[in-house]
Amino acid sequence: MSRLRLRARGPADEIVATAESELAPTLTPRQKDVLTLIVKGNSNKQIAKELGLGEGTVKVHLALLFRTLGVHSRSAAAAKGAMIVLQNARMLH
Repeated sequence: MSRLRLRARGPADEIVATAESELAPTLTPRQKDVLTLIVKGNSNKQIAKELGLGEGTVKVHLALLFRTLGVHSRSAAAAKGAMIVLQNARMLH
């Protein structure tokens, strides 16, 4: 399992973090559920079972998530989703 690497934060990081945290409110509750499960590493089949959806419906949610997040792959969506989760956790503290 890969580990998240932390590094010194600069002005560019602040801009990226702000942009990522602004994406969270634009996601529907179901998209947030799917994204959370993607971050956890679940497959489409596992996500469908967990949320009581068909695999085709999960794929539709993924396509919309990719477009909303501005990514082209599942791994990029998971990485961006993890950053959104971290940013939101920092905002709560």
